[in-house]
Amino acid sequence: MKKHLIITASNIDQEYESRKNDYLLCLKSISKMKNLFDSITVIETHFNNYMNDYFNVWQGFNTYNNKGINEFKNIEKFLKESNINDNDIIIKVTGRYEFLSDYFIQIINEYIDVYYKNSDDIYGPTDQGAHTFLFACRKNKLLEFIESLDLNSNDPIEWQFRKFCENNFSYKVDKLDIVAKPFLKKGIYCV
Repeated sequence: MKKHLIITASNIDQEYESRKNDYLLCLKSISKMKNLFDSITVIETHFNNYMNDYFNVWQGFNTYNNKGINEFKNIEKFLKESNINDNDIIIKVTGRYEFLSDYFIQIINEYIDVYYKNSDDIYGPTDQGAHTFLFACRKNKLLEFIESLDLNSNDPIEWQFRKFCENNFSYKVDKLDIVAKPFLKKGIYCV
């Protein structure tokens, strides 16, 4: 079983410098453990040359109003064009988040299809989602999830992702060991 890391990035003009600094922290934290991955790809929807200094950059697109849908449709397009095997593990991380350790990467094994963490640790006990800023999933299962998305939904993609996780052979982790900076929930969280 191979492990492939996908880093998603979308720098926006009004927060360019702040996000650039976040992306660089993320990339530096990943560089320290790059030997744990068989490949590393950045999917960038607002292309920035500084990403090229670290890893392979694949240019994405923004078609849908829901930014979560855009992110996952970009991942789908990349995976369908890649030569990654269906049973390989895709580890997806939002590029503005910094790994504190390789804990999450090390718990992944060949027997589980999906690794995830519910998002109630940041959004409260009534939250219906699972974090999409860091998860692991077999390529074929991830494509299955993306193909099942309601493309017209304005609901957070995290809600659809949690339902998918709970209906597959998955492992809900107790921590991710990452510094998270959710866009809609201002602040910094060690999750």
